[in-house]
Formats: sequence, C-alpha cells, structure tokens
Amino acid sequence: MSKKALNVFEKTSLFNESFTKHIKVSLIILVSYFILMTILNYGFIFGIQHMINVVIIIFAVRETEILFYSHDKNYNREESKAFVLKNQYLITALTISIFIPYFTPVVISIITTIVSVMITKLVFGGYLHRIFSPALVSILILSIGFRISLTSSIIPSTFDNQIFIALSKTRLFSEFLNFQLSLDPSSTLTKILLSGFALFVIYFIRFMIKNFKVMIYPILAITFYLLSNIVIQGNITFDELFLNVAALFIFTFVLSDALISPMSQNSKMISALLFGILSGLLNTINQEFSIVYAALFVQMLTPMMDQNAWLTPSENTTNLKGPKYTKYTINFGFIMIVLLVFIQAGWSFYGPLIGKPKINVIQYFEVYNNEQYTQNLTPSRDYLASDYESIQDVYEIINNETSEVEVLMYNMVSTGFWGPINVIVVVDPYTDTIVDYYVVRHEEVQGAAYFDQESIDSVIGLSVDNFDIPQDLNAGATGTWNALQSIVSDLIQNYNDQEVSLNERSN
Repeated sequence: MSKKALNVFEKTSLFNESFTKHIKVSLIILVSYFILMTILNYGFIFGIQHMINVVIIIFAVRETEILFYSHDKNYNREESKAFVLKNQYLITALTISIFIPYFTPVVISIITTIVSVMITKLVFGGYLHRIFSPALVSILILSIGFRISLTSSIIPSTFDNQIFIALSKTRLFSEFLNFQLSLDPSSTLTKILLSGFALFVIYFIRFMIKNFKVMIYPILAITFYLLSNIVIQGNITFDELFLNVAALFIFTFVLSDALISPMSQNSKMISALLFGILSGLLNTINQEFSIVYAALFVQMLTPMMDQNAWLTPSENTTNLKGPKYTKYTINFGFIMIVLLVFIQAGWSFYGPLIGKPKINVIQYFEVYNNEQYTQNLTPSRDYLASDYESIQDVYEIINNETSEVEVLMYNMVSTGFWGPINVIVVVDPYTDTIVDYYVVRHEEVQGAAYFDQESIDSVIGLSVDNFDIPQDLNAGATGTWNALQSIVSDLIQNYNDQEVSLNERSN
C-alpha cells in the first residue's frame, strides 16, 4: 500500500520582502524617535549614550550571527556576512534596541542581546523559523536576570553611566547642549510622547493598508485584551492598557508578524483569546510585564497549533523535519525558562555588583526594607559628599508609589580612639529630623554609652540643627567622642550648606 504524501507547508512562503522593508524603515524611525525622547527628557549627552547602546546592540547581533553561521554552516566570514544580511539581523537588533534603556550598562546590553538572539532565533534556524520574539525575551533577561527596570529612572551606578553623568555636568553639555525639557511624568501628554503612541498607531494603520489579512490576528488580540481586562478588573484606564511601549510594540510588530503567528483562523481566534485572558489575569497581580508573558506563552503554543489537524487544515500544516519540530519547541521553551532561572539565581547570590551602590544601606532598616521602597542607585542630585571628611556618601530611599525621595541615609565614617566608627544617620528631608541612627561598626570601648540603645534612641527625633551626641565621661577616651562630633558637624554642615532640605517652610 502506498503511503499518502505529506502536505509540506514552507514557512518561506509567508515571508513578504516588501512588507519586511516597511517594518525595517518603521523600526529605524521608531528607535530614532526614542533616542530623541531621551534627549528631550534627560539631556543631549544621554541621547548620545542611548545612540551608542543601539549601535552596540546592532554590532552584537551581527557578530553573534556571523560567528554562529560560520560554525553551523561552515561558512567563511564573507559568506556568513552575506547570509546574516538576508537573515534580517538589523530588524532583530532594532526590535531589541527599543527595550534597552539608555542607561543600561554596556556589558548587560551585549549579554542580553547575545542570549536572546541565540535562544530565540539562531537555534531554530534563523529569522524565517524563529518562534519567539527576541525583543520580548530581552525584556525578561533585563528585568528578571539583571533587574534592570524599564520604567524607573533609577540608573545603575556603573563606570559607563558615571562617565556620562560626569559629562552632563560639564559646561559644554549643561549650558550649550542642554536640550532637556521639563516633562511632567504624570501627565497623559507626556505618557503619549514617551510611549511613542502616535507612531505606533500610524504604523498599525499603515500595516493594515499594506496587508489587512495579517493584521486580523492583532485586531482579535486587542479585542480580547480589552474585554478580558475590563471583565476581570472592571474599571481600567486607557493609560494602563495602551500607554506603554511593550503593549504598543506587541500589537503593532509582534502579533502582525506572520512568521511567528498562528496560520489558521481557528488558531488565531484561540490564541488571541488565550492572550487576552492571560494578560488580564496577570494584570490583577500588578505584573509589570503581563502582556509580555502572555505574548510569549501564545508564541510557544503556535507551532503545536499549526501542526494540529483540527485547528489547522492539512494543506497549511507545517512540517519541519516531521514531529521533531514540536518536540524542539517544547525543549527550547524549557531551556529558556531554566536559563532565566539560573541567571536570576546567579545574579541574586553570586553575580557582579553591576548597578549596586557601594553600600546597600536599606538592608539596615526594616521599615524601608520592603517592596514599597527602593534604594536609589544614582542620586537625583549631587550632595558633594566628598567635600566632607566623614561623609562617605548620601543615599536616597525612593517611595515606589510616588517615585519621590522618602528619606536620606548618610553613611558616615570617622576614626575613633581604637579604629573606624561607621554610622548611618537617616534624615527626613521634609521635616528636617533624624528618624533613625544605626551603628554599623566600631572598635571602641565595649559598653561605652555612645553605642548603647538608649543613646541611639536619644538621637532619634532630633532636628538636624539640634543633632548632638553628648560626651560620655565614663568612656575614658575622648578620641571616641571627637570622632562622633566630627560626624555630627559634617552632617549638619552638609545639610545646611548644600540646601538638602525639602521642607517648603524652610525654603
């Protein structure tokens, strides 16, 4: 008996070169727009930093693919370069660039790019056969693996960031090349500008005109996304649903990509429904990247839907080396999850101190050591700590709900009679009072009243100007008291000379 011939569907038939050119031009304009927004929101020098990061990402994608194909296909470098150009490396790089904040350390940009390209594109056979969007996986690696916030203004205190911060304070950039505007982050207009909402809408309409059949899937996804969030959460604003880059990018560029979208109408309907329900459920727990997780989940299911005879007609069923395609999809899905877990574990327990301050002061204070508060890695202003002998640094604790400074923590070190004395003084700049005082380390006489709980409690509640540590005549070492007095003097002097107070009554 003769076997029935398999109907093989080639994914290359879904590739539309003209449509791809439109996507490439759109992404170039979009990335340029976000660089402009960085300039207007933060300053010209940080726009340059953003541009450098984009160039580095493009270079990293290109070189990663050249290296991969030179080994995988035994190409020489010139042959690999030609193949990579056809493999749409520029589109891959530009989509990743959209989600790499301007302040991302260079080493993290490179690692994120290489990992996301390798596990979402190259291992599946390139641009035509990828399953996941590299851009969405880059968000996971940044936020989960390296704890880089895409929405916060907290900047990792790394060498490259410090260089650009120092340059921004030079006369050339602060006076002559300062294009920074004062944008109100809470206003709807600012959110529209920073999210690129107008551009995304224009491109969405443009793609509908060019290829309406492809855009049916994102239209269904938007419909179920709206319905799911409204039904599950009830009252929800337009800002929450659409004025964020991830949502706009997914609806415009990810779900409109025929190469990683379900092929049949049945699959599109089910996939869009799952996308809407999952994003709505994740939104109930205030998951910042709920829409990203939902999109990745339905992308993982797409190959199985395309091979299901009930969901997808046989003439459209994909066949990439038979049923192994589904197995590879599941395997690599689990590999990606395991990889992200290991990155997170390594970063949390053994990783480099990228983006961390010299001292994690928030660990000492239980009232601030919770999810509501964050230690600002780069202060919002220069407190000129280096001008004062005993002040090592001034750290800001940010209230995540208001994005405002909650308290300041002065890390103070002075030399006592027997060695260094390290204390951290917590100041409320809105009331000009000492709200906490912690002795990190000392090597003075044990039992000296300077370091017992009663003495520490006596400091709490004092105004900054009245901050004082009485001399303990029983301690037997005036060197200890002199060291503490230098700490008190430097803190009061810094607080007043640098006009640290945020108390409107004192201004």
